[in-house]
Amino acid sequence: MACVPVSSEMSYLLDALRSWPFAPDVLGQLRAMPEWEQARSWGWVMESEELTCTGLRHAGRESPQGRIR
Repeated sequence: MACVPVSSEMSYLLDALRSWPFAPDVLGQLRAMPEWEQARSWGWVMESEELTCTGLRHAGRESPQGRIR
């Protein structure tokens, strides 16, 4: 595993996704963020727009870094 810094934008995205399900306009705003594709490619967000277990761990504020494979 490698570690990458989690930007404030990525933290915002992950925090927002913790409150799934949410309004369609909110989903559109989140999907427009560049961090959306990063989170999807790292396996933090499922196709259903829910956080994976790994995404949930990174959405918690225990660690300032994210882990990717």
